[in-house]
Amino acid sequence: MIYPLTKGNFDAQLRSQLRALGTQKAMAEHLGISPQYLNDLLNGRRKPSDRMLAHFGLRWEIVKA
Repeated sequence: MIYPLTKGNFDAQLRSQLRALGTQKAMAEHLGISPQYLNDLLNGRRKPSDRMLAHFGLRWEIVKA
């Protein structure tokens, strides 16, 4: 099942996986991304790519207000 993206659920999953893998370097290697990109995601400086969201079972969803 794919869930709509919220900042909270992406951050929670990202940090949970970081705790499981131990280091940002190990997690970046596991995800196939650069350590800098991972650091930017963790600190809210960049938005996750579609591939990154798919890894966590998430997707972008546009909601009309």
